[in-house]
Amino acid sequence: MTEVNCAELFRCFAGTAVRMRRKGLRLDMQFDLATQPGKGLDPNDSTLKAMREAARQLGRAFDTEG
Repeated sequence: MTEVNCAELFRCFAGTAVRMRRKGLRLDMQFDLATQPGKGLDPNDSTLKAMREAARQLGRAFDTEG
């Protein structure tokens, strides 16, 4: 997995695209979270529940299965 600085990501791509003054801009992001071997995700974990709710409110899919 590669760590990405979100500010740099938006500065280099989204900000640049907006300055091009095109008709529209569509952004798509995907996050893959890898767990430690033998340690799965607890579906009752409050952090995981908050992430799932945020995705729901944003109209995005949230899948905890591999």
